[in-house]
Amino acid sequence: GKLGVWDVDLQSGRIECSRQALVIFGRDQSDRKPDRDLFRSTVHPEDLPRHVAAVEHTVRTGEPYTTNLRIIRPDGAIRHIQQRGETVRDGTGRVTGLSGTVLDVTDLVMTEEARLRSQRQFESLFESSVAALIVVDGAGRVRLANRQAEEIIGRPRAEQIGRAHV
Repeated sequence: GKLGVWDVDLQSGRIECSRQALVIFGRDQSDRKPDRDLFRSTVHPEDLPRHVAAVEHTVRTGEPYTTNLRIIRPDGAIRHIQQRGETVRDGTGRVTGLSGTVLDVTDLVMTEEARLRSQRQFESLFESSVAALIVVDGAGRVRLANRQAEEIIGRPRAEQIGRAHV
C-alpha cells in the first residue's frame, strides 16, 4: 500500500493530510476538514484507548510512537492501519503538534490471519490423526510427532524431537 502523511496541530486539533491519507480513511477532499475528533471517531472503539495512550506518551516524552489500529471507514469497511507519529516543537521547544505517516496494512494482516488459521488447522488434523505421523527434516531428525506416534514408539514426543529418526 501507499503511505499517507499527516500533521496535527495540538492546539486546534486540525489535521493536514495527504491525498493518500484521505484515501486510506475512505474520504475525499470534499468531506469535512479532518480534525482529531473525526480521526478518533474513525478508530475502532476497542483500539482507541491504546492509541490515545501512545499519543499521550509521545507528547509527554518526545519518543515517537507506532500503533496498529483498526479503523471503520464511512462505508462501514474495517481496515487495519499502522500509524507512526512524532512530536513537532516550536522555537522554544514546546510540543505544538504531531507529524507522521499512515499505512493500510489490511492485506498483510489478512494474509497473516489466514496463515495462522491454516497452521491451526494443520496442527489439529496432525494431532487428531489415527495414523502415527512423524515429520523429519532433510537431515533425518524428527521435527514433529503426534500422539499416535508417541504411543507406538513408546517414548514421549519431547524425547523424540531433534533425534535421528529410526
